Amino acid sequence: MPLVFEDDRENTVREMEKLYRSPYICYVEQRAMTKDGWRWLAWADKSVLDDQKKVIAIIGVGRDITEKKRIEQELLRAKEAAEAAAQAKSDFMANMSHEIRTPMNAVIGMTSLLLDDVDLNQNRGTS
Repeated sequence: MPLVFEDDRENTVREMEKLYRSPYICYVEQRAMTKDGWRWLAWADKSVLDDQKKVIAIIGVGRDITEKKRIEQELLRAKEAAEAAAQAKSDFMANMSHEIRTPMNAVIGMTSLLLDDVDLNQNRGTS
């Protein structure tokens, strides 16, 4: 069974290659197999160099960030839901505005015509 999740391997290798060139440090987040199953781990690594700047050891510190990744995913889902709700509200308001404006324009237009007709009739009666 692989220790690093397949989708994370390419990025892990790319990041670890940085340990062999200046500034000889890397940071990688990866899913790794543990005794508790797949967990997200964050690694900060630094190369130890000899006098000829040849890598002789790598010092790494890892920590479990599974909970952090879970929260990030929840926040992303909540953000997407909020954006969808905002878009639905915007669409609803645009449709309602149109639905209200169209009959209002008709009422205003008919009122204007009736007022014009009343003015004409009043003017005829007074002449």
